[in-house]
Amino acid sequence: MRRGRRAIIAACVFLAVAAAPAAAPAQTVDELYASGVKARQAQNFDEAADLLRRALALKPDNADALVQLGFAELGRNDLPAAREAFSKALSLAPAYLDASFGMAQIEFRSGNLDAALSLAEKVSRAEPGNADATTLVANIRKAQQAGSKAKPAAATAGKPRPPRPDPVAGLMEESRRLRASGELPEAEKAYRRALRAAPKNTDILVALGLVAGSQQKFDEAGHFFDQALAIRPGLLDARLGKVRLAIWQGDVPGARAMIDDVLGTAPENVEALGL
Repeated sequence: MRRGRRAIIAACVFLAVAAAPAAAPAQTVDELYASGVKARQAQNFDEAADLLRRALALKPDNADALVQLGFAELGRNDLPAAREAFSKALSLAPAYLDASFGMAQIEFRSGNLDAALSLAEKVSRAEPGNADATTLVANIRKAQQAGSKAKPAAATAGKPRPPRPDPVAGLMEESRRLRASGELPEAEKAYRRALRAAPKNTDILVALGLVAGSQQKFDEAGHFFDQALAIRPGLLDARLGKVRLAIWQGDVPGARAMIDDVLGTAPENVEALGL
């Protein structure tokens, strides 16, 4: 009887172990990075920041992940966290222009116009075709001119008024919230209002392309991606948006050709490799 009981117990233990679910394989740095980039491009900044921090926990000296994290934190309007990420990226790769551009945006939002202009002009000189950098330089100069005109009035006006919030940033935040909750038509309306305020903002154009494509408005989506590329030729987010558009429409050969084109200029782009 004892032998029989032992055999039954052993069999039960074996079956319990065999029935236990296998542990999910841990994600690699590249997988976490690719997912983080996709989330950032989709304006899901909280998710993007979480994924990119997990990638950096595995590889802290990944300058690309630090830059993407910086832009995700900018999207969340967490300027100290964005500054920390961009600063770390620049300590690893001092010539990383995207990190310098991110720092320029931080200084601009913080009101440090001289520092912002120096950084933005550096990027604009290195990349003359970078429309985002050119636009930022112009906006900083406008802010400087407005500030110099306001100084005499401020001297006699007493306590200055607090600066007005950036309407584009507010609309972008509203759009992301609506999109995350699945309210795509309302998100599209908010993105369109943001675009009217900043018609050359390529981030808004790409986001509109993705929202329109998600609603099967394929012609409009393609138009938004093309607009972004007209402003900033070679913009990876817009090119990858067109890849997704082809996939949504079932154009596998077209998508494959565009992926090959992206990999021709960015052979290590993990999102293109994942598609």
